[in-house]
Amino acid sequence: MAVAREKLDQLYSAALEAAAALLEKNGEFFPILFELRPGGEITSVAVLDMRERPPSQDLIDNYVELMRGRATAGQIAGCAIALDSSFRVSAGDPKRDAVQVRVRAQGFARNVLVPYVLKTTGIFRKKRQLTLDEPRAEAAVNDVFGG
Repeated sequence: MAVAREKLDQLYSAALEAAAALLEKNGEFFPILFELRPGGEITSVAVLDMRERPPSQDLIDNYVELMRGRATAGQIAGCAIALDSSFRVSAGDPKRDAVQVRVRAQGFARNVLVPYVLKTTGIFRKKRQLTLDEPRAEAAVNDVFGG
């Protein structure tokens, strides 16, 4: 089942906006998960992990496994995982902070890096200001829907 690009844009935007809000509020965030249901609804998905600070990769692996099962059962049309990441523009450059949004649907897999700068002011009452840069999308392995 092909998913309209407009719906994938909405899924990406929901994940990016939630990640940006968490960065401004907390200065960091654990990976977060959104799903696109066959009827077009986009919802955030909570996954319980009782560890105090589970490794991000464990969460991502659990999200992928959960979404793979839901995709096989026809319960989702797409999903997006947003995570705090970093990258280099080219070898030797300093690392830049970025939100990575991994968008998956049948026949579609992209990883989108959105570089950001987070400025914190205040000593006792911290205020954070997030500035997002231009996104960079790249094709990815479809680890949820296959192919």
